Amino acid sequence: MIDIAAINALVIWKTKNPQWNENKKYQRRLFLEELGLSLVSDLLDFRSKTSKFLNKDIEHALAIVGYPMVKNLPEPNGNSTQSKKRKRCSICEDPKDKKTSTQCSRCSKFVCNEHSVKIIYCANCAK
Repeated sequence: MIDIAAINALVIWKTKNPQWNENKKYQRRLFLEELGLSLVSDLLDFRSKTSKFLNKDIEHALAIVGYPMVKNLPEPNGNSTQSKKRKRCSICEDPKDKKTSTQCSRCSKFVCNEHSVKIIYCANCAK
């Protein structure tokens, strides 16, 4: 059914644009390629800008069609990238070997909850 709709679209297109690829024998193939790309162009544009983890083959195919991947630049604030890192607690003994994403605010060493101190302020003192 889609094939019939594509042929009908080609007939209408050729009626409105008789000089379009007039000297080519494979007009139908060219029309179908352009039709397919125009139908998925919005999705390709969205996917190339928003998808973070795509297969290398898909990234390559998007680049061939003209939608190169937009790499997200790291934020200028260094804390956001460091807070996502997870390393072993620098104070724990080897048998415990705990991983944590909490860092000391002074020396930036990774420390687990057991070896860190949390300070709690009320709303008035926090101001």
